[in-house]
Amino acid sequence: MSFIQWLDRWRQRPTSMPLAQEELLEDVLQWVLTNVEPRLRFEDRRVRVRTVLLAVAPFFLVEIDQRMRSYRRPRADDLPDDMLDRLARPDVDPATREAGQFLISMHWSGYLRERAVRELEASGSRLALAASLIRSADWVDPVRVAATKIAERLIDRCAEEDVFALMSLVLRLERHARFDRTRLRGKLDTWLTRSDERVRRALEQPHAPLRRWALGILLARPLAVDQGMLRTAVNDPDPTVSLLAFESLDALPDALHRDVMATGLTARHPAVRQRALRALARHTQPVPVDVLQRALIDRSAGMRSFAAHTFRLQYPGDPADVWRALVDKDAAPSWVALSLAESASPDDEGRLHRLLAHRDGRARAAALRSLANRGMTVTDEAFIRFAGDPSRLVVRVLAELCRKGDAPLDHRRMQLVWTSLPDQAASILDSLLAALPSGESEDLLLAFEPLTEASRQWWNARLIAWSGQALGWWEPSKRLRERLTDLLSRQSAALESSLRKDFQKTVAR
Repeated sequence: MSFIQWLDRWRQRPTSMPLAQEELLEDVLQWVLTNVEPRLRFEDRRVRVRTVLLAVAPFFLVEIDQRMRSYRRPRADDLPDDMLDRLARPDVDPATREAGQFLISMHWSGYLRERAVRELEASGSRLALAASLIRSADWVDPVRVAATKIAERLIDRCAEEDVFALMSLVLRLERHARFDRTRLRGKLDTWLTRSDERVRRALEQPHAPLRRWALGILLARPLAVDQGMLRTAVNDPDPTVSLLAFESLDALPDALHRDVMATGLTARHPAVRQRALRALARHTQPVPVDVLQRALIDRSAGMRSFAAHTFRLQYPGDPADVWRALVDKDAAPSWVALSLAESASPDDEGRLHRLLAHRDGRARAAALRSLANRGMTVTDEAFIRFAGDPSRLVVRVLAELCRKGDAPLDHRRMQLVWTSLPDQAASILDSLLAALPSGESEDLLLAFEPLTEASRQWWNARLIAWSGQALGWWEPSKRLRERLTDLLSRQSAALESSLRKDFQKTVAR
């Protein structure tokens, strides 16, 4: 498919379809390297190159620049040295001329790069600003100096939406050692602060580093900050933006100070809510009890933990009573169940048993671990119940109890798993045996007696895996020889023929 055909397909896509930038970049490059010269002359459809260059994310323009000058590309594919002169012809339309000048600004020749940027300046367009910014990190001093001066002038001349669109490009270029960060970032700081509306608009940009940049500028002038801007920042989906507001909290006027903390307590990200609660505890003594009660049932473990700590310091009573009340009403979400399980007292044993039937596997696992830590005896019935739990977390806790000996796994219980949970037994026992020390797992395998075809196949598969690691050309120990001899005498018929032969060879060494 040619670039023009692909571009036609792209232009006709549903508006909801995201732009496949990687694919688009490859197509642009392929087109530039093979079809630039004829496409830039007299065909009307050539103007779409500019549409594509404006459509890609700004930082992809840097990728195009780097690939245009890649040593892997044959020099024969370079753009013609006289392309700028040919683009100046009156029969070349402005859109094509601008796209061609932008591509020439990535030429291997420093003279042509500088000339292209200077010619682009007259248009005052987004591509002109992009080219000058990219060349402000150029490795040739005269090109870099000229491009930096042009970029400064274009920032004032370009449309506001074009400058906003390319701010993420500035952040990308700041990684380059040759880019004059102080000069161009300072210019953009000045441009951005010429009106509160620009700062407000920057706080709504999709690029999080840009929002963080704008908020830093805003907070440097605390008297100019308004409530709406701060609320937008505190509710930002990126917590690094929100937390920046708390770093300057003490410098804000009292009214804004209180509003930031109140807004932060309901923020989307738990780190922001925690920071708001800690700030409130530092500035307000005591913290309102209703605030602590809401924090005690927050999804964030950090919020619940700090709220419980603050409650104990500032109020009589036990903060866990909030969690107990929800468990008693069968209305405890999983995160509340986790907190109660972690801080349960002996009087909470009944509540923990109730949580073993919670709909969330995390709550069931936490309750099981808490009960086991309090010396609960795991009966055969309970063992099968936990082993067959649909949550892998519960099975993982059971495996921990097997390893510690709090819920012993023996030959009888292995048979019970196969009898009670035939469809799940293989995966369950694999998990339980994997948690045991290798010696215990080996003892259980060699002592196991399969009673069904499914258990026999599973047993043989496990023995094959074990023998591949434990048996070799070396002579077995006396104990292992005796155990294999006993196994062959008891279960020879149940063993796979290849496995039986391997065991017989090992015993005969």
